[in-house]
Amino acid sequence: MFKAIRAQLTPFPVTIALTHAILTIAVFRQAMADPIHSGLLPLVCFVVDAPLSFGIIRIASLAPTLGYIGGLWLDGALFFVFGTVWWFAIGAIIRKSVLCVVRKF
Repeated sequence: MFKAIRAQLTPFPVTIALTHAILTIAVFRQAMADPIHSGLLPLVCFVVDAPLSFGIIRIASLAPTLGYIGGLWLDGALFFVFGTVWWFAIGAIIRKSVLCVVRKF
């Protein structure tokens, strides 16, 4: 039973990280394509990546002013990289915790 659960949970961190990466690309792509109607859409990534988002925004504020689209590119890249690593780590922690609990039973 343990091996079956372990096999099912093996791709879990990658799946969560890939889902985050796709979400981030879709959100920032739409925000750049139609800034008038989708300008606040990057807040979705901010909420999804909280509390890491505060650090990402702090890093982005250190860069020189790049204009609206340039700022979206920078924010998108930072949320993509750091957020995806963040969600991979969360998935790995959940996987390890579940396997630890299952192993005890």
